[in-house]
Amino acid sequence: MKGERKQIEPIEAADIELTGLAIPEAESRAQSAAVPANADTRRTVIRYGLALALLGSLALIAVYFQSIGGRQETVIGENTKQPIADVPTSVAPASPYEQQQKAAARRAAQDVLARVVEKQRQLEASAVSEWAGTAFASAIERAESGDRLYRQARYEVAQKAYLQSEKELDAIGDSLAGTLEKMLKEALAAIESGDEPTARATLETVLRMQPAHAEAQQALERVAKLPQVMAVLTEAEDRLSKGAPEAAQALFSQALTLDSQSRRGQSGLAESRRILSERAFQSALDAGYQALEAGNFSAAVRKFNQALSEKPDSETTRQALVQAQNELNQSRERSWLEAAKEHEAAERWVEAVTAYDKVIASDSSVVAARTGRIRSQARADLDSQLQKLIGGAVRAHL
Repeated sequence: MKGERKQIEPIEAADIELTGLAIPEAESRAQSAAVPANADTRRTVIRYGLALALLGSLALIAVYFQSIGGRQETVIGENTKQPIADVPTSVAPASPYEQQQKAAARRAAQDVLARVVEKQRQLEASAVSEWAGTAFASAIERAESGDRLYRQARYEVAQKAYLQSEKELDAIGDSLAGTLEKMLKEALAAIESGDEPTARATLETVLRMQPAHAEAQQALERVAKLPQVMAVLTEAEDRLSKGAPEAAQALFSQALTLDSQSRRGQSGLAESRRILSERAFQSALDAGYQALEAGNFSAAVRKFNQALSEKPDSETTRQALVQAQNELNQSRERSWLEAAKEHEAAERWVEAVTAYDKVIASDSSVVAARTGRIRSQARADLDSQLQKLIGGAVRAHL
């Protein structure tokens, strides 16, 4: 039963006599008691076997319990080697001041984070990964490190991480305008060189950055006509290089009709006009000198004025014009003086005075014209008085 120990049966001594070495007597006794002795021996062996089995079982049970006790001692010994920290049964609550400070730090971190999220959204709306991907990823990684600190309730350190992220995002945002300007210049340069794929790709990126960018929209419309414009410009430049500015001018004008902002078209048209203007200037100047030499002073003045309209800053032409104008004035003055003298000879005093007035209006320093006018005016007045007297006398006799 449980709790009771089994009684071990005592082993009885064998019923065997210990004798000396008298063999004959022992042999005779052995023979006479052979049968009974064998039965007692078997009973004795059985008893010894049972006792030994029982003792073996007890030994095994003792070894088992001893091994368990040893393992327990080992585990306990190992555990006792490592100091176990005292675990407080309760944590003292933070003071109201500490709670307020922590709440304030949390709110401050949240405020900065809100700004970071808004700036992140704005930059993502401008396709920031296409023009500042590395810097943007760095700023976002900085904000994520702030998130990890925030989850650990390390609000002040988290706020610093958020502020650094905001600073990096601000720097990216500040560079947006400059980046747009740079990319737009690259696109316009690609248009001028006829690189349609580069121009189109760059402008599409600009419009993803700023969909309402008016210049980029206009430039993209130019790209649609670029192949046709480039074909006309190439032909115009070929004509110009072969000395046909009139044809080149027409072609450049045609290109500008397709794309009024084409710098190649504008510069080509200006060059064509410059060449034609130079030709017109030289032609008019040559004609003016020819007329001057021929004494056709009015034609010379007209040609020199035409030359100055082509090249207003030509001092040589201006001097030639002054010379031609002086020659023309002197020629007219001589002609008027001659006419005045003819009128005087014919006693057409009023006509003579008119001719002298023209000379004086042209050059008041001509003495002959001044004296001639005085003389002719006096005769004209006298003639007028005589005519009045004669007219009065005639009326008196009637």
